[in-house]
Amino acid sequence: MLVLPRAPDLDMNTAMETSMWVRARPGGGERQSLLGTYPVPAPHLVGAPQPPTPGCPSRWEPPLPPLQYGIDYTFLRHDDNQPLRWRPDLPITVRIAGPHEPEQAATVDAVVAELAGLTGLSLAVAESWPHPLALRAVSAQEIRVGFLATLPPARSFRPCAGRVGLGGAVGAPGLSYYTSGFALVATGITGPHRPSVVAVLRHELAHALGLGHAARPGLLMYHRISDATVDFGRGDRRGLFLLNEGAQPGAG
Repeated sequence: MLVLPRAPDLDMNTAMETSMWVRARPGGGERQSLLGTYPVPAPHLVGAPQPPTPGCPSRWEPPLPPLQYGIDYTFLRHDDNQPLRWRPDLPITVRIAGPHEPEQAATVDAVVAELAGLTGLSLAVAESWPHPLALRAVSAQEIRVGFLATLPPARSFRPCAGRVGLGGAVGAPGLSYYTSGFALVATGITGPHRPSVVAVLRHELAHALGLGHAARPGLLMYHRISDATVDFGRGDRRGLFLLNEGAQPGAG
């Protein structure tokens, strides 16, 4: 009887590699199965760039969910199913009314510059107004800002009137465009462990530009500002972008 030499033992990894090689067609781009051929999946997640080295973990992240109107952002008012906006061809002047501190004026400058970038509207801070803010007597194409110890009663401006801030916009006759706006900050309530002046000012100035309350907690335009929320969130920024009449709904 002819005895053939015994084949060397293969370790488990070598056996698996050999099995994969047998099933793969020449070129390694496809594999054979009972249902036919199918492509060999890439060693990284679909949609991610190829890692620089085989051992580098993938940095792929799932895409963000689409933003929803009524959940992530809303508008204060509508005119014939269109959000009411400021005229994009006219500048908007922001002016502090009444007594204020230098750091408050610096905060207004910074927030207005931020909102100008987020909306694309022509916003500029002008010299302050010495008299206290009168909500019904704001000049055309102006937004007045006031810093008060406590807020005056303003039931007609609900639901955008709270204990720490008050903001809104006034529409032109026929509700074609907003012509004036206001933002009040209650300095006696803001402070440590409470919403900051910056957060309240951002929230109320966004109201003055035409943005409403968001339903998603954690956004700055949620109806209740927490001490942990300071900056505009993704939904807030989307709504601010759409306040510009020239903004394209699918952009931004």
